[in-house]
Amino acid sequence: MELTKELIKRNIIVLSAGCSSGGLENVGLMSPSAAELAGDSLKEVCKILGIPPVLNFGPCLAIGRLEIVAKELAEYLKIDIPQLPLVLSAPQWLEEQALADGCFGLALGLPLHLGSSPFIGGSKVVTKVLTEDMESLTGGKLIIEDDIIKAADELEEIILKRRKNLGLS
Repeated sequence: MELTKELIKRNIIVLSAGCSSGGLENVGLMSPSAAELAGDSLKEVCKILGIPPVLNFGPCLAIGRLEIVAKELAEYLKIDIPQLPLVLSAPQWLEEQALADGCFGLALGLPLHLGSSPFIGGSKVVTKVLTEDMESLTGGKLIIEDDIIKAADELEEIILKRRKNLGLS
């Protein structure tokens, strides 16, 4: 919840799927009135469109819906998915399904933030691929950071850099 609040405050719209959606909805972040918590640019967009700054895309297994959004955006902009100003985050992942969804995002070339390390330490190969090689393989990047502000800083930096590369600053 706190990471989501920090991201919308920084004018970053949040698409939620899975376990986090219920909590975000319960605290009102999926209500149009939550636009008041957003940065000025996002607040204006939300008010014009009558939408909240956090949109629910359904259960964990709906990760494919997010891929459809990424694919459609990339096609519209005539770019590859790894160039999109999109990031994934599971700051409090609860089960392996979230990690599988995250790996799907990494394979698409999207950065993935986790608040705690996944169970990868038993394999040197998996650890190396996820923490060192992923960016050169797909464009994805695994970020493990439990500090909300540091995580928001890194996610925002990636988004702003990609926006700038696309001329969307």
